[in-house]
Amino acid sequence: ALRKKLDKMIPDLAARKELAGAALAYEGRNWGMAAADLKKTDPGITEITPGLCTLSRAIAGVPARFEFRFLDGRVISAGLFFAPPGLAQAELEQLRLLISVQYGWPANCRTVEDGELSCAWAGKSGVDIDTAGVRREGEPQELSVTLTSRKLIDELAGVARGAAGQ
Repeated sequence: ALRKKLDKMIPDLAARKELAGAALAYEGRNWGMAAADLKKTDPGITEITPGLCTLSRAIAGVPARFEFRFLDGRVISAGLFFAPPGLAQAELEQLRLLISVQYGWPANCRTVEDGELSCAWAGKSGVDIDTAGVRREGEPQELSVTLTSRKLIDELAGVARGAAGQ
C-alpha cells in the first residue's frame, strides 16, 4: 500500500515542479509591456477587462490559468491558478518547498483560513513571489503562484506622486 502511495506521489511531484516552473518562468519577463504586446507572445491570451488578461493551458496534465494584471496599461503581475489534485494544504507545502529550492526560505509565511499557509518571497530584480489558496464564490478552490513586479509598481507610484506634486 505504501509503494502505491509513493508511486502516486512521484508523478504528482513532477507535475507540481512543472507548474511551479511555468509560473516562475515569468520572473524574467519584460514587466511593463502593454496588453497588445503581451498578446503577441501567445495567441491564446485574451483580454477580459482593460486591467486583466488570461491564458488557459494544461501544464503536466493539470488544467491551469494564467492571469496577467495591469496598472496604467502595463503588466505588473502574472499569476498561475490551478485546482489542487490532492489536499490543498499538502499541495501548498509542496509548492513552498519547490520554490524554496530556487529562492531560499520565504521572507514570510502566514496561516490563513482553513489553516493554509500563504508564503511570500522577495525574488530577483524587485519581483515578489506569493503562494496561496484562492476561493472564489461558487467555484472549487484553486492554488496560486503569483509574481508581482514591486519595482515597476514603485516606479508607477512614483510617477503618479510626481505628477500630483506639480
